[in-house]
Amino acid sequence: MTPRLDYTDRVADIDKCPPSPDGEERLDKIKKTTPWLSVYVAALCSFVQALQFGLFFSSLWPYLKRLDPTVNESFFGYVVAIYSLGSCIASPAFGYWSNRIKQVRIPTIFGFNMMLLGNLIYLMLDTLPTGQRYAMAVSRVLIGIGSSNAVLLRTYASTASVSADRTRSIGCVAAGIAAGLVIGPGLQALFTPLGEEGLRLLPGWSLDMYKAPALLAAVVNICGIALMYFVFDETYAGLKDDKEVICWLFAHSALSITNYLNQLPVQAKELPPADLIAVAVCIVTRFTQLSVSTNIETLGSAYSMMMFDLSAPDAVRVNATSQAVQGVAAAVILLPFLFLNIGKRLRQRTVNIACVLGFIAFHLITYPWGFGNVGRVTSISESELGGCDAERFSWCTSTPRVNFWVYYVSLCSVFEVTYAFSNVVLSTVFSKIIGPRRQVRWFILNFKCLLEPCRRKLL
Repeated sequence: MTPRLDYTDRVADIDKCPPSPDGEERLDKIKKTTPWLSVYVAALCSFVQALQFGLFFSSLWPYLKRLDPTVNESFFGYVVAIYSLGSCIASPAFGYWSNRIKQVRIPTIFGFNMMLLGNLIYLMLDTLPTGQRYAMAVSRVLIGIGSSNAVLLRTYASTASVSADRTRSIGCVAAGIAAGLVIGPGLQALFTPLGEEGLRLLPGWSLDMYKAPALLAAVVNICGIALMYFVFDETYAGLKDDKEVICWLFAHSALSITNYLNQLPVQAKELPPADLIAVAVCIVTRFTQLSVSTNIETLGSAYSMMMFDLSAPDAVRVNATSQAVQGVAAAVILLPFLFLNIGKRLRQRTVNIACVLGFIAFHLITYPWGFGNVGRVTSISESELGGCDAERFSWCTSTPRVNFWVYYVSLCSVFEVTYAFSNVVLSTVFSKIIGPRRQVRWFILNFKCLLEPCRRKLL
């Protein structure tokens, strides 16, 4: 059997193999282990990403309304959507770039720099004489472009780990995300005492409850850049690398390279293609998961102001507290994955089905059925705090009010438990379906290109 051209091309590089008089040293390299330090760095950088994500969503709508009182919910929807548009457009570019240079480090650092620039613009919004709403859109699109590096971190955790450690490795990144979601909203809640006027630190510029998150986000972006540049060592234990096997055999003079290649069946030389049906099922399931979470995150403050008559500061505080509780719940769920490795004992198909049913249950529980004598949504003309603008939305006078505690308890329990399990188990299944190959473009498809458009505008 004649060796395939792509394989002989690899053999042409055999002179690049490091000298290995000690056969056991080469054998140890073949028996790869998960580079846990780099996985932990990826988890910390994921924490940086999630911290920023949790910082903004509860205050974004009130701040936009304060900058421009004439802005409406439709434009806010466009601000949310343009973040997603930037992420959706940049994600394939990040994936191509990462595959092209065979690393995730440089694209990830570039993403952090883009997020840093977006946050600096956000900090200066109220100093602009006009066009603040459009400047916020520019800020959000830059942050959206930068956030595309999140999928690179998740991909690295998957491909850097050996199969036995994959659930734990992905769990580390998921735990970083959960920790960010815990601390981020909590910090937003801590910033609310600054109020809308804030503390004047520079002439013409003050630090208030809306800008403090952007300042913190800029600082953590710098920390993320430092971690990736100085600490992260990009090593892959989960990729199939036949060149190392050939190098080891050559060093041992066990057989000639040509004979080695000739004796291998074609199936051993090439990984089988991924099961596209299974890939499609994972993508649809992830679409369901992120559609639900995105709607909740983007609509949170506006929904609570209209449904529960909350003022802007109260809406920020309530939603920040809710997100913090959700993050704690997610962290509690993820701890067994990290320290007890329960992922090996779970029936992953059953867990994924249960998660989809959990998302359905959340919507059924929080739907405004009209039970419990909670009344109707209050018209904004009847409330000085919040409420629904009946002159603009005809459904204000006919929609039953959802019970405050039913909504937020369900959000922090039913939704978050479902989301946390789905996040780890579905990522593990998807990684195993793709197999021991570079997975950036597959994860881009799974997490971004199909999913980010669901961050659609409110109306």
